[in-house]
Amino acid sequence: MDIKAATKFLNSIPITEVGRHLGLKLPEHGGVRCPFPDHRDSNPSFSIYRKQNRWICYGCGRQGGSIDLVKEVLGTSFIE
Repeated sequence: MDIKAATKFLNSIPITEVGRHLGLKLPEHGGVRCPFPDHRDSNPSFSIYRKQNRWICYGCGRQGGSIDLVKEVLGTSFIE
């Protein structure tokens, strides 16, 4: 499997499942504090968009899919 195919497959995993495996409590609706270790969020600025399988933090401006969520929470790269 090449990188493009692997990326597509990994980003197809439901963001809620990825969050659950990371130990995150993701809301059904609304936002929560950003889970990233380098963002000391005091407001519920992190939102999940289930239909698009995406997330965004309106506090720090980061956004992405399943792979990006793992990378940001764990502080790793795609290869790791």
